[in-house]
Formats: sequence, C-alpha cells, structure tokens
Amino acid sequence: MQGLMSIIRFTFMTRLKSKTFLVVSLVFFLIITGLINLPRLFSLFGSGESEPDAIAVLNGPSEVVQGLIAYYAQQENPAYRIIDMSGQSEQAAREKLAEKEIVGYLVFDEQAADFPSAVYKSRGTMEFNVLEELSTALNRVKQQILIEELDLPREQFERITSPVMLTSEQVLLTSDGDGKSIDEVMMAYLLVYVMIFFLYMAVIMYGQMIATEITAEKSSRVMEILISSVSPITQMAGKLIGICLLGLVQLLFFVAVIVGNFLLVPGNTDVIHEIGFDLSKLDSSLFYYFLIFYLIGYFTYGTLSAAIGSLVSRTEELNQAITPVMVLVIIAFFIAFSGTQNPNTPMITITSYVPFLAPLIMFVRIGMSDPALWEIWLSIAIQLAAIWGLSWLSAKIYRTGVLMYGKRPTLKELWKAMKAYGI
Repeated sequence: MQGLMSIIRFTFMTRLKSKTFLVVSLVFFLIITGLINLPRLFSLFGSGESEPDAIAVLNGPSEVVQGLIAYYAQQENPAYRIIDMSGQSEQAAREKLAEKEIVGYLVFDEQAADFPSAVYKSRGTMEFNVLEELSTALNRVKQQILIEELDLPREQFERITSPVMLTSEQVLLTSDGDGKSIDEVMMAYLLVYVMIFFLYMAVIMYGQMIATEITAEKSSRVMEILISSVSPITQMAGKLIGICLLGLVQLLFFVAVIVGNFLLVPGNTDVIHEIGFDLSKLDSSLFYYFLIFYLIGYFTYGTLSAAIGSLVSRTEELNQAITPVMVLVIIAFFIAFSGTQNPNTPMITITSYVPFLAPLIMFVRIGMSDPALWEIWLSIAIQLAAIWGLSWLSAKIYRTGVLMYGKRPTLKELWKAMKAYGI
C-alpha cells in the first residue's frame, strides 16, 4: 500500500508541475474566459454607433418603398437602412455596390398582379439571414398596406395576424409522468454538449498522458529500476489513480473559472438572465452522473492506454500504437453528438450499453431524455464489469510488456511471453 501511495503521489505531483499541464490549463482558462465574456468584448471593441448597412430599392411601388423606410426607421437598432433609387437604372445600383455604398439592392417584379415579388442582388453568397430579414420587413409592410386597403381597425387586424404560441414537451412511454419541457431540454442540451466535449477531451488527453509516461519510463530504462522495488501491477494502478486525481483537479479548476467569470465579472450575471440560463431547470443528478461516467470513461480508456504504452519501447511509435483507442473515442463522441438531436433512436439506446461507447452515450440519454433508473444502472454495471475484465487483461499485458524491448510484439508473441512468465 505504501508503494502504491508513493506512485500516486509522485505521478500526481510530477504531472501537476509539468509545463504541459500548466500550458493546457492556461489555454483552457483563456478559452473559457473568452467565450463567457465574448458579448462584453464585442460591446467594448465595437463602436456601438456604426451606420447600418444600406440596401437600395429599384422600381418598387412607392407605398412599399416608403413602408420599408418607415419599418427600419422605427427600430431602435436597425439592421439595415433603405435607399430609394426609384427611376434609376440597375447599372447605377451596380456602381454603388462596386463602390461599397450599398451591400445589395432589391429589384421588384413590375409584372406581378398582387403584392410584387422581388429579387435581392448582392456580391455575397448564401445570405439566408439577409433574405429572412428582408422577407420579415416586406411581410410587415404588406400587412400595413392591407390594413389601409381593407380599412380594418388595427386592433382587429393584430388579433388576426398574431402568432399562435407553440411549445413542446417530451412524452415518456415508460411512465405516466411528463417529460422534459423545452426550457429543460435546452438547458440540458447546453450542459450535455459541454460535458461530452470535456469527456472526449479528457479521455484523449489523459489516456495519451498515461501511455506516454509508461513508454518514456520504459525507453529510458527507468522501468527496470521501478519494477525491482514495486510490482508492475502496482505501478499501473498508481499511475491510473494519480492521473485521475490530476484530471479531477483540472476539472475543478475549469468549474472555478466558469463560476468566477460569472460571479466576479460585472454584467455577466445579467447576460445569464437575458439568455434564460437557469440552473434550477436542471436535475441535480445530471452532475452526479457526469462524475460517474467521467470516471468510468477514464478508467476504461486509461487501462487500455496503459497496456498499449507498456508494449511500446519508443515514444515515436506510441501515436501509431494508440490510434485504435483514439478511433474508439471519436466514434463514441460522434454517436453521442448525434444523440443530442434524438436520444431515443435504437442506435443510441443499444450503444448506451456497449463498453467504450456507453460513458458518453448513456450520459447523453440521461441529459436529453429520461431513461429508466434500471437502464442507467444496468449500463453502469456493464461498464464496471468491462473495466474489471479490461483491468485484469491490461494488468497481465502490462506486467509482460514492460519487460519486452525492441519492436512492438504481435499478439502471438505477447501470448507466448505471458505463458513463459506464468501469467
């Protein structure tokens, strides 16, 4: 036990003081801080008084042109301003576009029988936001014109044209209770997206760290000294636990950065309320399950990475050897990401029980849907059994691999060596 604690302490402190850990923590600190304060940064560096982009209108009916001008004039911060170029040629509009006096121009169809249709012309492509904005403005102008033509009271017309409020809620087929409301789903989506991304990054980063450390010790022959005082199994367990504690410390650091930015930077709490971010709409068990599946994912991929690292004699060969593990993580990430859109598909349900995939995918199901409690714990039980079996196999591979040098052994050579060592 003393040897295990010494390895845990040594691994934890060595990696905690390493430049890589400090640089990664600093980079994520800057990224998190930047993302949280992005709206404030835009407001600080933006002038706030910039002139809205100009859009010209050609050969449009006078009531439509004047309606568009009035529509944007009434807005507090209009997206565009309308320039009336009625009676002028399209060539004149093209010249203004070339000189960047306007960002585009509208050409109306003079042959239209009813409310005229129009074509928006600009130098840009895929300008769906501009088209949606102009479509909204033209529809509003059309409503104003119809009010005057039909001589309807404004209150009556607004009652007719007011939108129907529609929301959504999940239906749970496994129980009689109500599912998550749209607000709860949106909050869960945001949190789940952040958490599965962190799980993905943590598994890759810490798995690579475990394999790299073992390979470096083996290539420098330090391993031969270590195994004379501590068994290889104890070494592997110590490194796994030590780096796991390192990951938890880094996770707490990131949480502290997020909380600190929201609580200590003036104005960020107002942004939270404006976007409707409300932690009370989240089930607190989501955070507990995140910790559980984080640990499951870490030890699943960590033990496998330790076994692979013990088979490689040079760090130059490590990236190629560990590629299959990275592929598994990437597959799990993409399946989990697709599950945020529809967490109840057969593929998501089945893969939430599959080792190597379940840590990310079952967590997505918990956040975005409401799986039965027995489903969650069945998945956890399967993953724990898989970790036990993988740890048993990885320990045997590790115990044999650390004593094998030269080219990476094949499975047949590894099996012979394990039999020769009586493992």
